[in-house]
Amino acid sequence: DDEIIQMLQEVLRASNVKARDAVFGIPSVSAFITTFAMPRLPSPEIEKAIPFEARKYIPVPVKDVVLDWQILGGSAEQEEIDILLVAVPKDILLRIGHIVSGVGLRLRGTEIESFSILRSVLKNEFAPTAIIHIGHQSSTILVTDKSELRMSHNILHGSNEWTRALERGLGVAQERAEEMKKEVGLSDRPEEQEIGATIAPLIDSFFLEADRIFSFYHRKSGRRVQKIEFSGSGAGLKGFISAAVRHFEIESEIAQPFSKVVAPQSMEEKLKEIGPSFTVAVGLALREIASR
Repeated sequence: DDEIIQMLQEVLRASNVKARDAVFGIPSVSAFITTFAMPRLPSPEIEKAIPFEARKYIPVPVKDVVLDWQILGGSAEQEEIDILLVAVPKDILLRIGHIVSGVGLRLRGTEIESFSILRSVLKNEFAPTAIIHIGHQSSTILVTDKSELRMSHNILHGSNEWTRALERGLGVAQERAEEMKKEVGLSDRPEEQEIGATIAPLIDSFFLEADRIFSFYHRKSGRRVQKIEFSGSGAGLKGFISAAVRHFEIESEIAQPFSKVVAPQSMEEKLKEIGPSFTVAVGLALREIASR
């Protein structure tokens, strides 16, 4: 925590940020998000029932987490309703409070990163849409339907695995491996095939993991994912989107979170380039605006 405090202080100093209010993102891998069905009851009874139902889905004691929930859209004639349940361990919130105090900020709010990603990426999508956020150590796969979150799944695979594969397979330093990912990636040029062949099996495995999640949603809802938005630093791998289109055979694109904010035209190309890496940050920044 002390190292995090020191780094945040340095970022604030170097960027000359004067604002003291802050919204902190909670890593999706540190939280629990699930949906489940329950009988349609009056609101007071639902509120009483949620903590008991939560015990079936949360792998830690309910007393150790902060719970929140919402009823997902559906027909009033249905006998059951779908509940979106979220839970954050209390020790995570205490840790954030300690970091905020150490940096000298005022905590305006906290939010699970999955919801920040949705806010910055999702448009008015009626059809089932997936957002795959590829982080450094882990990734988050979100499935939305009618613009509501229906499924959130974390996988402990991130873009660092691809870097390490290049380091080991080609005997290069980490910095050089990172350059290869961005500049060469999955290139099929003869002189660059060795690089692509080194990471292609890991990309295929990653796509298959997404396939399993999409198939589960289809079996559960009867609806298929029609579009994929990729975000996170890992989405910058050269040739990644083309590989995704070939594998999934549906519309796939790089998320552009900065399209939801106004910026000088001279910055347009740069914001497109760095946008996927700022998906969570933009979503957190839009939180106060979007909720009004």
